[in-house]
Amino acid sequence: MAREEGERLVAELVALARGELSGEPPRSTVRALPPLRRPAPRSFRRPVSWALAAAALATVLVAFLLVRPDPITYRVVNGTEVAGTVVGATESTRLRFSEGSEVVLAPGAEAQVATLDAHGGTLRVRRGRVRVAITPRADANWVVHAGPYAVRVTGTEFDLSWNDAERRFEVAMHAGSVEVTSAVLPGPIRLAAGQRLVRRDDAAPEVTEVAALAPPVSAPAEAREETPPASTAKPAPPTSKPTREARAAVRAEDGVAWARLVAQGNFDAVLDAAKRKGIEAVIARAPLTDLDALADAARYARRTDLAERVLLAKRQRFAGTAAARDAAFLLGQLAESRGQPALTWYETYLSEAPDGSYAPQALGRKLMIKYAEGGAASAAPIATQYLARHPRGPYAAAARKILSEAPGKEP
Repeated sequence: MAREEGERLVAELVALARGELSGEPPRSTVRALPPLRRPAPRSFRRPVSWALAAAALATVLVAFLLVRPDPITYRVVNGTEVAGTVVGATESTRLRFSEGSEVVLAPGAEAQVATLDAHGGTLRVRRGRVRVAITPRADANWVVHAGPYAVRVTGTEFDLSWNDAERRFEVAMHAGSVEVTSAVLPGPIRLAAGQRLVRRDDAAPEVTEVAALAPPVSAPAEAREETPPASTAKPAPPTSKPTREARAAVRAEDGVAWARLVAQGNFDAVLDAAKRKGIEAVIARAPLTDLDALADAARYARRTDLAERVLLAKRQRFAGTAAARDAAFLLGQLAESRGQPALTWYETYLSEAPDGSYAPQALGRKLMIKYAEGGAASAAPIATQYLARHPRGPYAAAARKILSEAPGKEP
């Protein structure tokens, strides 16, 4: 009897299954079995649904991992990083970031990389002058701090300087735009290309148009209008002396204008003006102010061969002056940037100007050269000398580190 009942139940379940598959309503013989009506279809569909969901989730995760941008990295070029601080050693010391952005440190400047992610980072300028060039990207997000100021950047190029002793802050824009914020400012200040912001101590912030500080170096409009077309122009007769108007134009172009152009970062304009006059003539006969401007423009534009020639001319033509002594230090920097021996130039500067404005940097570079050549034991005496003369100098942290590595020495 039990066997027959079992066979009947199996037959009813088979009929139920056939009805579910064919879409026909179940027979009345199975109405007494409501709990057994739909377990098979449901138990079959649920694993399929979960499998599809798991596959979709895995696809999303794989896609996320493939497209997720890597965090930005950086490396220090032609400089050292001590305790998280990069010190500007030469004109070519820079922070180079993996997505193309770059920060160039002037000699003695100090900067730190506080944070980095896939979109940008936070930098801190502790002292000195830096040039910041951020690669434009839609999702770029960079902030540069200096003292109580914050400069928010997306993609631009600008110079920033901070003097903690004087509480002087300056930003000069070359391209793009930034927003400067601070608790000591009345509100956010937006700067565009060609503008400069300066604030000293508690004085009101000043925004000036950089391009308006000096006119472009070009021929006067009157002279251009009077020049006949090339097809009809006749050569002017030779003359032994320039005209009064020509001499006035030369003075207007060569004097203060060159220094102003350098201050604006318009180095190519200075180099072009020197070419028009003849590089050899400028090096041999130009006044000291022009040589200073030309040397700076050549260094900043990475025309190291020309910068070296101008600096050597300053040493020769103006021997004994502060400019000639400073040229010795700058020649040392140029030599280092080209991978050439520089120690002699730094020692020359220190012998001529032991208390000069570049003395902390010259002695610091001597310290680092000795450390690179002979290790901590060789550099320890110079490190001791450095801390005695410049306990808060730009290489004080490096000097202490070297003394901590030297046997038997304490910082």
